[in-house]
Amino acid sequence: MNNLLTIVIPGYNVEYFIVNALTQLFKQTALGFEVIYVDDASTDGTVDAIKSHFQDSLCQGKLKVIELKTNGGPATARQRGLDEVATPFVTFMDADDHYASSEVVDSLLKYLRNDNPDLLMFKYITDHGKIKIKKRCSLPNPLLTAKEAMIHKVQTANPIWHYLWNKCYKTSIIREKQIRFEDGLRSAEDVLFNRAYLKVCDTIRYIDDYYYIYNCVNVSSITKRVHTFDEKDLLVMWSRETSNYRMLYADCQQLNCISECQPHLAKDLAGKAVKFMMMNRIVGGQIDAVIKNDTLYSVIKPYIWKSYIDYYFKDFVNKMKKVIKKVLSYVVNSK
Repeated sequence: MNNLLTIVIPGYNVEYFIVNALTQLFKQTALGFEVIYVDDASTDGTVDAIKSHFQDSLCQGKLKVIELKTNGGPATARQRGLDEVATPFVTFMDADDHYASSEVVDSLLKYLRNDNPDLLMFKYITDHGKIKIKKRCSLPNPLLTAKEAMIHKVQTANPIWHYLWNKCYKTSIIREKQIRFEDGLRSAEDVLFNRAYLKVCDTIRYIDDYYYIYNCVNVSSITKRVHTFDEKDLLVMWSRETSNYRMLYADCQQLNCISECQPHLAKDLAGKAVKFMMMNRIVGGQIDAVIKNDTLYSVIKPYIWKSYIDYYFKDFVNKMKKVIKKVLSYVVNSK
C-alpha cells in the first residue's frame, strides 16, 4: 500500500527531544505514512541519536533524514523536507511536540481518504508542563470554502489558522501553485505559507477535536525561540504588518469578502500599531512618527484609542494569568 501522508519535522539541536517525538510517531496505529526529519546543521548529537534508535525505520523507508550543511532556520529546513515529499498529502511537526494519542494519524488518513480535502485542519493543546490548555475554535461548518475560511480567520484572529502542524496539505496544490517557504526566513514562515495556500483552496475539512500537543516548555526549540527587539526590528515588523494588511486586503477582494473583513483588518493593524508604539517606549526610537506618517494611518486611526484600551486590558489579563499559573504550579508541586 502506498503511503498517503508525509510528516516533515525540522530540527536544530533537539537531541533530548527527537527520540521521544519519533518514538511516539512510530507507535501510531496507522501504516500509510512516512517521516522526513530535516536537521538544520545541529551541533549536538541529534542525528547520531536518530540513527542509533531508528535503524529499522530508516532501512524500511519509514524515516528519511536530511542533513543541512549550514543553519538556515525553520523555513529553509521545512522547504528542504517539502521538496522531498512524494505522497499526496503533507503535514508538519515540531521536533519536541507529539500527537494527542496513538490513533491520530489513523484518523487523519481516514479523513484524507474519504473526503479528499484541499486542506484538513484540527485543534491543538498547549503543554506548559504541569498545565495543559485546550485552545478553542468554533467554526460554522466542518466543511468550508476558502471564502468562509477567510472570513473566520480575519474576524476571529484565531491562531489556529497560522500554524502548520495542525493541518494537512495537498502536495499537488503546493507544487502546482508553487507555494514555498522563503529561504532564510526565521519567523512567521508558517503564517505566510498558510496565507498563500488558503486562498487557493476549494475545500477545507475541519475536525472539531484535539489532535496535537504543542510544547511551550522548550524555549530553545527551532520554532520557539524568544527574541529581543530594538528600533530597527520594530521598523521591520511594522513594514511587515502593513504589507500583510495589503496582502490580506487583496486576498479578501479576490475571495469577494472585503465588506465582511476590512473593518477587522483595520482593527487588527491598529492593535499592532499600538503594540509597537508601546514597545518603542522601552527601546526608544521613531516608530511612533513612522506609524503616524504611514498612508494606512488614516485607515486605522478610528481604532487607535480602542486599541490602547485593549492593550492595557490584555496586559493586565496576561499578568494575572502568570500569577494564576504560578499559584497552580505551587499547589500541584506541594501535593
